[in-house]
Amino acid sequence: MRFELTTLCLRSTSNEATAVNNLKLVENYVNSRKAERGLTNWGEQWIETTLPKFAIALARNGKSLLTATRNDVRDFLSTVNGVWNRHSYFRVIRAFFNWLEREGSIKISPCHKMQAPKTPKLVMPRPTLPEIKKLVDVAPTARDKAIILMMVDTGFRKGELAGIRLTDVNWEARTIKVWGKGAKERVGKFSDTTERYLREHLASYRPNGNIWGLNYYGIASMLSRLEKATGITCNPHSFRRAWAIESIKSGVNLLDVQVLGGWDDLEMVKRYAREVNSEDAISRYRPLMQST
Repeated sequence: MRFELTTLCLRSTSNEATAVNNLKLVENYVNSRKAERGLTNWGEQWIETTLPKFAIALARNGKSLLTATRNDVRDFLSTVNGVWNRHSYFRVIRAFFNWLEREGSIKISPCHKMQAPKTPKLVMPRPTLPEIKKLVDVAPTARDKAIILMMVDTGFRKGELAGIRLTDVNWEARTIKVWGKGAKERVGKFSDTTERYLREHLASYRPNGNIWGLNYYGIASMLSRLEKATGITCNPHSFRRAWAIESIKSGVNLLDVQVLGGWDDLEMVKRYAREVNSEDAISRYRPLMQST
């Protein structure tokens, strides 16, 4: 595992043996998720970025992950800056303890019935359809245009998009097969416009891996340059959000959005549906004191 940060922490930790044991548990957890749940590279990186910090914090007090209490979790979360970060750390820690419980390593998770840190219900930014058309116009290459359109057509996650190979493309049906979270196979459908740019890109590029010739970081960097050039919110997840909301707006059934988007349940889809309802309400509303 990649524990560059935690290696530095170990040097300043008096309870090195406890720290090593805690990190070994984290490593076992990651290996279990990879073997049984099809953990993505991105998921692995996020676990390795977050969970070892909690493991080291416990070790500094001579505590094992196997004996951690609810207060230990709360004390650690109180040191994490930002409500979204706290929420994300909590989800990682809760999933880890649920695994320990399933493995029989602990009797009950310290996170059992523990409330996740509250997050604000914000209307998150996303590119509108006119803005997406502008991004496509400004994008300098057929490849970049095809990437933007593919994200809008399918709602693919960043890792899913970066992993597309030529053998995953069904040109006749205009569909693409990807492997999502939890090693779940998923199929997305793309438009004739996307097909046109994708064929143009592949006419001059022969893939020896994914169809883009870019990994996830290369795609993110390309989108970041477009955002700076246009001022339009432009990152992989903003396109996924745009896909979900525009699909709901156009009348796609929420269950279909869930299946097509690869979500385990309807909770996230319902959140997007609330944003749609909010937008519809504000478009109909007229301020009461507005002059005629």
